[in-house]
Amino acid sequence: MKKILMILLLSLFSNSIFSQAIFQKIYGQAIYPEGANDIQKTFDGGYMIGGYAYRPQTFGSHDLYLLKIDNAGVIQYGKLWGRTGYKDAISSFKQTSDSGYILLTKGQLSAGGNFNSSLIKTNNQGVIQWNKYFQNGTSSMNNANVEITSDGGFMVATSQYIPSVPQYIVNLQKMDANGDTVWTRVYNSFGGIDAITVKQTTDNGYVIGGEAKGAIPIGKPLLLKIDSTGNIQWYKTYTMTGLDLLNWYEKTSDGGFIMTGTSNSYSQDSAKIFVLKTDSIGNPVWSKLYETNDAIYASKIMETNNGEFLITGNWLDSTHTNRDVLALKLDVSGNLTWSKRYGGPKSDLGTSLLDLAGNGYMFAGYYGTPNGAYPEVYLLQTDLNGNSGCNDSNVAITSSNITSTLDTIGIIQYHLPYTISTLTYNSGSATDQTTFCSTVGINNFDVENDIRLFPNPASDFVEISFPDKTTNFQVSIVNNFGKEICKRNISSGERIDTNGIANGLYYLRFLIDQKMIVKKLLIIR
Repeated sequence: MKKILMILLLSLFSNSIFSQAIFQKIYGQAIYPEGANDIQKTFDGGYMIGGYAYRPQTFGSHDLYLLKIDNAGVIQYGKLWGRTGYKDAISSFKQTSDSGYILLTKGQLSAGGNFNSSLIKTNNQGVIQWNKYFQNGTSSMNNANVEITSDGGFMVATSQYIPSVPQYIVNLQKMDANGDTVWTRVYNSFGGIDAITVKQTTDNGYVIGGEAKGAIPIGKPLLLKIDSTGNIQWYKTYTMTGLDLLNWYEKTSDGGFIMTGTSNSYSQDSAKIFVLKTDSIGNPVWSKLYETNDAIYASKIMETNNGEFLITGNWLDSTHTNRDVLALKLDVSGNLTWSKRYGGPKSDLGTSLLDLAGNGYMFAGYYGTPNGAYPEVYLLQTDLNGNSGCNDSNVAITSSNITSTLDTIGIIQYHLPYTISTLTYNSGSATDQTTFCSTVGINNFDVENDIRLFPNPASDFVEISFPDKTTNFQVSIVNNFGKEICKRNISSGERIDTNGIANGLYYLRFLIDQKMIVKKLLIIR
């Protein structure tokens, strides 16, 4: 007991005042469309956002959009590349070892024509060094993602619809550090398969996550394992609810995989989110279904630094008029920890996410401006409990165990050459930014030292004094698991009764002028 008490006291008096930076920002102009498809941490501690935007200066219908921001979300530079009359967008990107970037983009080869894929290399200031535009026949290609490989090259996964069959095939292209093709593979099955993402494994092979198509419009989640030269080693498909659309998968720290997607995704009233955890060879470990009274959709999932899981996606209200960014936090077994939605009165979409290594989470996507005709880039940074300071609310979501069974399909592989060409882009810039709300670091907030908690440690009550403030302010008490115990408005000198609160360490969260201060309170009896 004495040891536990000492640990709690040390926790109380070390870093007794702290804050996690949280904010919501939009980037763009409401008179032009913009959107974020991917976000990545950068080596300098900031972030890079990739997506699309439009500005008349580049003459394109949609332009490639690369936006560099610092760790507070302040723009450092914004780059646009467009082609007269054509549509282009960044689908996926990574920072390379030289501090530049490799971008997987989709674009039209002719105005109004089909979309194909490009790989673009930039330096650390977003200046294009080379680009490769590749075609496989005349039909459109849909991007999955680009992966930087252990040899310094790149792996690109795309899907392609073949109208003459008709079905989807998966294209895999291994490229060296200069973007030159090393080898290509095509994978197909009865009914076709669709690629969502590819990841390199520790044996220098790869796992493709995708969808096995069949007679129904939505197929079955698929994991396809290949060796370092593209030869099939194993594959697994999964049946859960029967209408399961895989949206993303990631490798996990235990060597397995975590997948998420949407069940009954064609319905605007009953779409649900599924999560499937597998071992290192694709055998199911557990699977869960998450649902609410409204429709919810998954976009991406990731493992957090403590081995738990985070999902972003979309929430759609029952009237089908409002979409919000959705975030779900799960523990290591898939049990729901918290669920939040973020956004305004229009359609907001969550497309990408980051774990900030114990300092909260970041979500990127699209924000539907209330008075504008077009979406803008939406960026949110939250604390560990999903709080962002404004425009957020809890979502009542229930979870249940579901059964995942393995199915057998036949997959074939073959070679198919690509046609490689180079594109010419007009360049421009975009640096428009709006802040909805933000919580600065505690050292920048001039009232934190005025807040007093007495007694602390507390037993039956705690009195809160705030000498320089006479107006009411909001305070909430949160436990170590992020659960809010109580919330109320309080004036300086008032007491909070703690008799009904168990012994332990708690966090008092003060919201003042849209800024948050957090102080620790120890309750001991």
